Amino acid sequence: MAEFSRAKGAGSKAFNIIQREHLMIFFLCLSVLLFSFLMKVNQGQVDFLGFKIHLPSGCLMKTLFKIECPFCGLSRSLIEIAHLNFKSAITYNLSGPAFFLFLLFQLPYRVYGFLGKGLNSYSEKLTSFPLILLLLAFFSQWLLKIFYR
Repeated sequence: MAEFSRAKGAGSKAFNIIQREHLMIFFLCLSVLLFSFLMKVNQGQVDFLGFKIHLPSGCLMKTLFKIECPFCGLSRSLIEIAHLNFKSAITYNLSGPAFFLFLLFQLPYRVYGFLGKGLNSYSEKLTSFPLILLLLAFFSQWLLKIFYR
């Protein structure tokens, strides 16, 4: 009986860490999605809606080596998807629409996880597997872009 109590006490502490993780990832995904709606692509550059302020390009690889990284164009792609410009979105980053969907599906999943509704190691695989597929998609489209340009 004492062993069960100790395990339960240790589990409740771990549960709080898991809750914080779900909450942090929820707000991270929500922020990315909200900024996608608040920004606009204007002649290939990113602007905040209503302002003529261009955000600087943040790709270190492109700046230093003049080669696009696997994630180049992802911000512009997400912004275009948020504004329902799907054709433009895939021209900036082919994996952008899949990443946008991944972010959207994270919101209810993370709320469910935060509430502790029976998530287990299987449910963690529901996030890990699509994330691995997304990373493979990013790097595959990047290699195709490099070799076919």
